[in-house]
Parts: sequence; C-alpha cells; structure tokens
Amino acid sequence: MNIGNEAWFGRTALPLDLLAANVFRAVENRTAVARAVNTGISGFIDPFGRIVAVVERDGEMLFVDGFATTDLPVRGTTTFYTRFGDLFATSNVALVTVVILLAIAKSVAVRLAGSGRRWT
Repeated sequence: MNIGNEAWFGRTALPLDLLAANVFRAVENRTAVARAVNTGISGFIDPFGRIVAVVERDGEMLFVDGFATTDLPVRGTTTFYTRFGDLFATSNVALVTVVILLAIAKSVAVRLAGSGRRWT
C-alpha cells in the first residue's frame, strides 16, 4: 500500500514519475502495490509491474475523484532484493574499490621500481 499527498506537484510530470517508481518497487519485491494518493495517480500495480487499474475520469488521472477496485495477488515468496536489500550493489562498490586500490598500488610500485628505490 502506498498512500501519499501529491497536491504540491500540481499538473506536472512528477506524479507519473512517482507511479513509475512504484512499478519498480512492485517488480523488485515481486509484490502487488495499491496506490492511493489525494491528487496524483491512484491505482493498482501487479507483481510484474503492470498497471492493472487507475482512477481516471474522461482520460484524466490527476485531480480527479473516484475509486477503483481490482483483485491483487498475495504472494508468499520473497525476492533476493527483499531478503538482502542492496547487498549486490554494495558488493560491487567494494569490488571496484579494491580493484582501484590495487591499480594505485601497482602504479606506485612501478614508479618506485623505475626510480631504483624500494618500496618497504
């Protein structure tokens, strides 16, 4: 469930961006999302990121009153991201940091070897 107040964004593209962000949350956690906002885009997103239903009137989705209903699946499984969060991203940052430090150390060693001094 995502409840929000998007009134201060007015008729801009930001409510669409926030809806898209909810699509990513649904996919990365493989869970359905019910989105209820006062002036933005209210609707439902399935675990695969498909927008199932939105509240709209005459093709307009912003600043409309109304409601929508739909059936959403309840899943009992979790994804890697749900269990471990940003572990994959953090591991990549750590690996890149180690590679950069090794490259710097090698560069220093090559310079010292070229100057005839020893690195101790």
